Amino acid sequence: MFKTFFSSALLLSIYLFFTGCSIHTINENPQDNLEIPKGYSFSSETLGDHNISIFWHEAFSDKRLSSLISYAYEHNYDINQSIARIKAARAISKFSNASRYPELFLEASSTQQLMSDENQNTSKAGLTLTWELDLFNKLENISKSDVLEFEALQEELEALKLSLGSEIAIAYFGALSEHQTLQLLQQQVELNEHYLELINLRFEQGVATNLEILQQKGQVAQSRSLIPPAFARLRAYENRLDVLLGEVPDGKARVNKEATILDVVMPSNTGLPSDLLLFRPDLRAQLKRLIAADADIAVAMAERLPSLTLGVGGYYSHTNSYSGLLGGLSASLLQPLIDWGARKAEVEHNKALYEEQLAIFSSLYLQALEEVETSIYNEKQQVEYLKRLENRRDILEKTVKEAELQYLQGVSDYLPVLNALVSLHTLERSLISAKYDLILYRITLHRSLGSKAKINKENI
Repeated sequence: MFKTFFSSALLLSIYLFFTGCSIHTINENPQDNLEIPKGYSFSSETLGDHNISIFWHEAFSDKRLSSLISYAYEHNYDINQSIARIKAARAISKFSNASRYPELFLEASSTQQLMSDENQNTSKAGLTLTWELDLFNKLENISKSDVLEFEALQEELEALKLSLGSEIAIAYFGALSEHQTLQLLQQQVELNEHYLELINLRFEQGVATNLEILQQKGQVAQSRSLIPPAFARLRAYENRLDVLLGEVPDGKARVNKEATILDVVMPSNTGLPSDLLLFRPDLRAQLKRLIAADADIAVAMAERLPSLTLGVGGYYSHTNSYSGLLGGLSASLLQPLIDWGARKAEVEHNKALYEEQLAIFSSLYLQALEEVETSIYNEKQQVEYLKRLENRRDILEKTVKEAELQYLQGVSDYLPVLNALVSLHTLERSLISAKYDLILYRITLHRSLGSKAKINKENI
């Protein structure tokens, strides 16, 4: 038995020598081939203790927002789908890993042979152990590929939670902006009604015209007409929050209308482009899939090489002529000879898939760089835009006062007051929208940098 085994091993060595077959080496660091810039166009500081290393939404210091996001992580149905996929992938990885070890079977059989002179009865029961030796790491690489897919799905869950949290923050601050808009509109309506009362009083005194009354009534109606659309937008944001939280839209408010939009500031630190490979979960997931594709190449190449299976069995046998214990050893060597190029084609197929995954990984990294660069620049310009809007507001407030003074003194008619008032009110509403846009740019920046999300792995 053992002589035969060593003879088979010798034949295997001779075959490998003359065919030049070798085991494929997996590249564990394919990201080293990326062209990584030294810094961003608008930020060159090192990462250090920048707040993207904590849970990103905590940077807004809003406990209500953080509680909504944490609740969604537990109840959102997209999250639950992702967790189910992870469980399935984990089961597959356990299955493939188990194939690397010997299998033990309980075997029992009973046969009866009908012969012309007598019946032959045979019964046996015992244990059989089979083990395919992983000569060329085929089984190990199958397991490795499945484990990497499992880990990639875990990274995708983190990416999904990052995206979900961003959507919740967008809807949350959108609702806050609409609350502020409604408060502002109510103030503007009251101010316009005050001016209307003033003009009516002047009209009774004979110093104002009916045209001025109609103009101001139109301004009051304009302010009131903006209120219903603001309520509609507010309800849309609230309904969006309900769905993201895994709840049925119920028309109830989830945002505290007394809260205000934050005045965010530019980040002092955005890290280095190389940090994206560490912090972006989508890049980490794709990197694992890239390595898994490399492992699949190794599996396909190992399929072209010999496989060796060992077997050990022990039985209790009972026949008409013998009863007692039996045992045996077996060794099976299988080498593909003619498959009409099928296994070679499978190798080429997996190499092409690897090239595809490498291109996807490179493209994702470039997109990540683009997102960070754009987010930083947009936020920088939005901060400057807000400064200029606030400067214009100050000018318009002075203009309204001056136009009102000249009108009351009879130097001019009401039209300059009305024009200045319309411009001021429009600008005040634009300021709220601009502050909300600044929040959106900050959320996008956090998501682009790959800030962390809380993951409850107990559910996986």
